Amino acid sequence: MVGVKLEEFMMRLTDILHYLPHLLIVILLMVIMKPGITTMLIALTITEWISMARIVRAQILQIKQNDFIMDAYILGESRLRVPFHHLIPNSIGLIIITMTLTIPAAIFIKASLSFLGLGVQAPIASWGTMASDGLSALRSHRTTTTTNRANPSSSFPCTPCCPHTCSPKSSKRSRPNPARAS
Repeated sequence: MVGVKLEEFMMRLTDILHYLPHLLIVILLMVIMKPGITTMLIALTITEWISMARIVRAQILQIKQNDFIMDAYILGESRLRVPFHHLIPNSIGLIIITMTLTIPAAIFIKASLSFLGLGVQAPIASWGTMASDGLSALRSHRTTTTTNRANPSSSFPCTPCCPHTCSPKSSKRSRPNPARAS
């Protein structure tokens, strides 16, 4: 009877935690603790176990209804032997599939935190830090499309990193005249 009460309490706690925004909890933990890989692993572990627990519980409850579990108890197997020799081995496939499908979500959360500056710091490569660096490079790189209003005939660089200069007339695309095409 104690096991049933404990299971119900754990599942209600899991239901409450399931409806809280995971990314918000991870960001809160990353702000409270020192940003880094260890903190990120702790934060992801705290939030990502919830869906795994719900799936594994449902699978275990389904397997417990099978006849071979009842047969094992009738044949005298102990209460510790049945979970380790029947329940866990029969649910390991679902556990592996769920873990495999959870990996992309963890990578996305890690990249999001690194993009915001709360995850992995600069010397360590991460998709988020690379995207953040790329965004700052895109914002600082502006193309020049107008001529110098003080001296319209002066030449100007096409872009800030372009080594050659273009005159305003050569920078315009020449269009073929349709009347001359014949």
